[in-house]
Amino acid sequence: MPYTPLTLIVLILSLAVVFLVLRFVKSAFKRVPIYLLLIFLVYCFKSSELIISPPRFHFPYSPKDFGMEYRDINFSTENGIEIRGWYIEGNKRGTIIMCHPYGMDKGDCLPQARFLNHTGYSILLFDFRGHGRSDGRYSSLGYYEVKDILAAVFFLKEKGESRIGVMGFSMGGTVALLGASITPDISAVISEGAYLSFHSAVYSFVKCHYHAPRYPFLPPAIWTAGIRLRFKPKELNLKNCLHKISPTPILIIHSREDKEIPVSEGIEIFNKAKEPKYLWIVPNAGHLKCYSEEKREYEKRVIDFFATVFLEN
Repeated sequence: MPYTPLTLIVLILSLAVVFLVLRFVKSAFKRVPIYLLLIFLVYCFKSSELIISPPRFHFPYSPKDFGMEYRDINFSTENGIEIRGWYIEGNKRGTIIMCHPYGMDKGDCLPQARFLNHTGYSILLFDFRGHGRSDGRYSSLGYYEVKDILAAVFFLKEKGESRIGVMGFSMGGTVALLGASITPDISAVISEGAYLSFHSAVYSFVKCHYHAPRYPFLPPAIWTAGIRLRFKPKELNLKNCLHKISPTPILIIHSREDKEIPVSEGIEIFNKAKEPKYLWIVPNAGHLKCYSEEKREYEKRVIDFFATVFLEN
């Protein structure tokens, strides 16, 4: 990963502190705590950078490569972040907003968008802030991204669309549920591989990919990320809002063998949500691999869910 200007500033300041300590602190006994504090602060900065600054991923294909005509769109959030995406016209059956995972972009949702569009739905795909081609430097794992999905809903409402569904994956699934808890303009939600909170997302990811213990390393990293993003990470927690989604129907999909976000997260999300709600645990599938493992059943369940909701509306 290339050094960002902020990283270079931190590196230069750290070297300056080392030089000043060597120059003016003669006692080795006094130098040790200063160096330990410096190491701790650099660790907090760098580890938080890994959490909030995912690499910019650009999917190499467009909807046209999946047999769908589209047009580029853009809209702004309430705090002025420019969001960019694609709009794929359907036959006016309703519109599904697709929400990609952390670290990916809108193109990651094209396989699911294709079968939904061929069923008749219009599709809106967009890049979350700090991802793909949208503006923004950082990702908050969902806390600020909910403003992005609310802006997407407003964009569709401005076009006269009244039947809006959302389908999200991992971070996108968490954001989809958060959005549905805020606005009744979302008629239905499918959430796959979602996590409950900022803390659980970081803990699960680090455990899966780095096999690192939760303590003592992660709390300082999360705390620093919150300071840099200007919010308290504990405020991103689906437990605080799942009860507000009803009567909007939700379908929770999770992989039983998910190593990145444990299936217990999906089950707890389902248990804490109110009716109408549905749960599908897919066996023998990894994180966000439900579609590739159970393609025919996946398409049937998703299409039937949205069809039932929009027929009732």
